[in-house]
Amino acid sequence: PYRSSSDMSELEESCAGLDYDFVDSPPDDLQCSICLLVLSEPQLTSCCGNHFCSACVKQTQAENRPCPLCNSPTFSTMLDKYFVRKVRELKVACPQKDSGCPWIGSLGEMERHLDAKKGDCKFMIVDCPYLCGARFHHGELAGHQLSCPRRPYICKFCDYKGVYEDMSAKHWTVCEKYPLTCPNHCGEVEIERRYLDHHLNSECPLQTMECQFAYAGCQIQSHRKDMSLHVRECMQDHLTMVSQKCLSLCEQFPSEFQQRLDEKLREREAQIEDLVRRLEARDQEVLDLKAKLDSVQEELEEIKADTLQLKSTVFVPPFEFVMPKFQEWKADDEQWLGPPFYSHVGGYRMCLSVDANGTEDGYGTHVSVYINLMQGEFDDHLRWPFRGSITVQLSNQRKNEGAFEEVIRFSHGSPREAAGRVHSGEVAASGLGITKFISHAQLGYVAAKNIEYLKNDCLHFCISKVDVSK
Repeated sequence: PYRSSSDMSELEESCAGLDYDFVDSPPDDLQCSICLLVLSEPQLTSCCGNHFCSACVKQTQAENRPCPLCNSPTFSTMLDKYFVRKVRELKVACPQKDSGCPWIGSLGEMERHLDAKKGDCKFMIVDCPYLCGARFHHGELAGHQLSCPRRPYICKFCDYKGVYEDMSAKHWTVCEKYPLTCPNHCGEVEIERRYLDHHLNSECPLQTMECQFAYAGCQIQSHRKDMSLHVRECMQDHLTMVSQKCLSLCEQFPSEFQQRLDEKLREREAQIEDLVRRLEARDQEVLDLKAKLDSVQEELEEIKADTLQLKSTVFVPPFEFVMPKFQEWKADDEQWLGPPFYSHVGGYRMCLSVDANGTEDGYGTHVSVYINLMQGEFDDHLRWPFRGSITVQLSNQRKNEGAFEEVIRFSHGSPREAAGRVHSGEVAASGLGITKFISHAQLGYVAAKNIEYLKNDCLHFCISKVDVSK
């Protein structure tokens, strides 16, 4: 494989170039003079016209060092798409070559070759998509998925969807349609759990039950299948018990007491009927109020929408935005886009974008912030490309001071894809910003200064000022 030697161990540890097993030695003009590897995101310099890796040259600029080749103290860079194509055309061997993969193709085709879902590399190590923790060569994954304990599984009894290992341990112990055997061993073996109580209380011939004359004093208990025989054989005894029970009740409730009881019952019935009428009336009132509430909520949503539209087109800075679920955005490595705003009345439309886990040299250690231009209502009457500065503040959520502030400047050296007018899509594909806006270590609570930027998993940003160059 092609490797460029270097005695600079520090550069080797922080190199940003492409280190692959190239079939042929890449041309010298595709080699970064900083990390001595094949160019990654080739950047063309404005001073001497040489090329460097994006991360390498931006690190140089961040440290205020001159151009590594011509020593120009200041310079700007832009992505050279021609060199991007040349790099992508280089022939490379698969990274899994040592594991047996024979594939050779262009660098641009390698991403598709290694794609975990659509790629054709059978030797790439992949994680089980069902998160069981196992890892396999891509070619072995299909076989594992058929037996993975965490594979998706649909209960064959009730269509409940879950994972296979949870079915027997959890779901099948409560599944309403799971077939059970009668605990009395009457011969029924396919009773759905939801019908088991009905079976025992109404059908099972071996269920032990009380005599239907237990209220009269019969204490016999037997299987359901034997109870009808008991009732027939003990008919006379049961009649005697019922007769004695009636006499006992008559002695306990003399006629005068019975009359008073009947009157009380009638009073209670009247009260119940009155309560029912009141409840019906109250239910109607609740329905009427709910209809009114729904109408008010619809009007409120319309007002909110109108307010947001008015604020974005008429209001002037400062604009305040809340970025919620910071840890989730950070873990997912995704970019959060704030609501759009205008630089001034009739001005440029733009938005704040935040990478919680950082980008480029700030990746994994800092929060990166960018300003992305957007298509606006007044673009036809504005000067392009945009020139000006935007002051971005990260608010201290402990008190109204101590905000962290940086200025993002769109100048003559700014890339045109970031500062130019947006013709395709609503938001510019590239923004201009600060990759190391603030470190993750600075976000937490500092008791000595009473500063806390990250609170309740939210960051509060403020566009405090927008200056447009004349």
